[in-house]
Amino acid sequence: MRFSAYAYVYADQSGTFSHIEGLDRLANHPGSPVFYPTAVKGKLIDTIDDQRASIGILLAEGDSSEIALLNAYAARNKLRVIMKNTD
Repeated sequence: MRFSAYAYVYADQSGTFSHIEGLDRLANHPGSPVFYPTAVKGKLIDTIDDQRASIGILLAEGDSSEIALLNAYAARNKLRVIMKNTD
């Protein structure tokens, strides 16, 4: 039996969402992580205090729920959200 877990990917600063670096690094990561975007390029992120800063959801698998969660968190750490300043 395989278990699934997810981790949210958020912008770490306000501005205009450009893209995500590192999606190619997920291919060989444990747990077969898959990224599901929740934002499109050009989305204005005016606050990072809540779910409005959401960029996507990362789903991963594991032999237990704990391993699945670790796989999701570790895969999330391979991603970098790129923002453009709106100044």
